[in-house]
Order: sequence, then structure tokens, then C-alpha cells
Amino acid sequence: MVLAVKQATTLTLSWALRWIALFMTCNKAAELELEGNDFAVYANRVVSMIHAAFSAVLAGKAALYYDGQGFLTYNLQGPNEPWHEAFLPVVAGYMVYDMLWELMHSKSKPDLLVYAHHILVAVTCWWSLWTGEHGKILAMTTFLSELTTPFLSAKYLLKHHKMADETLGLANDAVFALGFLFFRCFWGSIFTLTVLLSGAHPFIMAGGMAMQSINYTWGLSIGKKIARFAKGDKADRHKSP
Repeated sequence: MVLAVKQATTLTLSWALRWIALFMTCNKAAELELEGNDFAVYANRVVSMIHAAFSAVLAGKAALYYDGQGFLTYNLQGPNEPWHEAFLPVVAGYMVYDMLWELMHSKSKPDLLVYAHHILVAVTCWWSLWTGEHGKILAMTTFLSELTTPFLSAKYLLKHHKMADETLGLANDAVFALGFLFFRCFWGSIFTLTVLLSGAHPFIMAGGMAMQSINYTWGLSIGKKIARFAKGDKADRHKSP
């Protein structure tokens, strides 16, 4: 279904407000329960984990199995279905929320790659809502992307609770690193090639190549960290990829 610009924008912003409300709730709980002064960061990581799990389930349903058809049996160029329209504003709204959070709360140097990623995802999801097309492609992209995000958020939470160097922390880092390289870099490459060969809209193809370029950049950083960790540099493991 094709949505008017106003309706697509309203859906996106309504989900952004829901993520903001969830953050405010988590932040208040963190202030009451945690020691230290990084409540906002902790709460944001919790919101990130919830979003990743929620959107991965929605996008996975929309991408892998819909109306009795498996992923390989339906046309990638078909119109959006209700499951596609369900997850698109969830993801777009979260990207708007997280960019606002970065602008208001982040104390570190702005990561332009993160901003580029968020803007690309938000605009592409909004565009799919508006045009009513390519939801299947974005569903698979979101599914592959969000499978490992909960482990990235858990990395910070475990570090906060001084569990990063315990077995659970090491296992979480291993799952995140290997999962990122497998889902985002390996399968992401295969799916991006599939999209390019499918004759998708040029905007979607350009967005797919840009997204995969970002994944390769992050994947290279993770690969370097794995190599340094193998050589005994364990401190570098705690830095963000």
C-alpha cells in the first residue's frame, strides 16, 4: 500500500516518540538502581537491545516467511505487505531517536559513520513506506543487521557491571564479532548482490551498496581487533568497533 508523505512521516515520528518514552522510563529506572553517572548511556543501550530484538523478529517474519511463501519463492519487487509496513516505521523511528540521543547525550567525538548509517536507514525505510515498495528487501537487510546488535549492547552492559572479562563477557564478544562478520559482511554481501541483480529501484541499489560499504568498514575494524586480541592485546577488546 502506498502511503501519503504525511502518513509515512507521522508513523515514523510516532515510533520515534515511543522510543524516546522508553528511554526516559529506562533512564529513570537506571537513576534509581545504578551507581555512577552514566545512566543515559546505560538506558540507551537497553533501548537499543529492545529495538534490535523487536525489529529482528518483525523483519524476520516479513523477510523469511509471509502468507505461506518462503523468502526464495516470492518476488523481491512486489508491493509491501502488512508485515513490511509494521516493521518499517519501527526501524525508521528508532534511527531518528538514536540520532537525537547522540546529539544530546554523547560526550565523545561524533562518529560520522554512525550518523550516515542512521540517516540512510531512516530515509530508506521512510521512502519504502511512502512508495509502498521494496519492503521485502529492507526486511531482509534489517534482519541481517539487527541479529548481532543485542550482543553489541550487552557488551556495554556487561562492562558496566564489571563482567566484561568473565566467561560471559568473552562469549558475548565472540558471538558479536563472528556474528557480525557472518551475517552483515558475508550474507550481507550475497544479499546486496542479489538486490543489484534483481533490478530494484536505483535508490534502493545505491542505498544497499552504501550500507554494505559501512558494514565492511565496521567489519574491518572488528577483524583488526580480533587479530590484536589473538596477539595478546586484551584492552583493545573493550573499545567500540
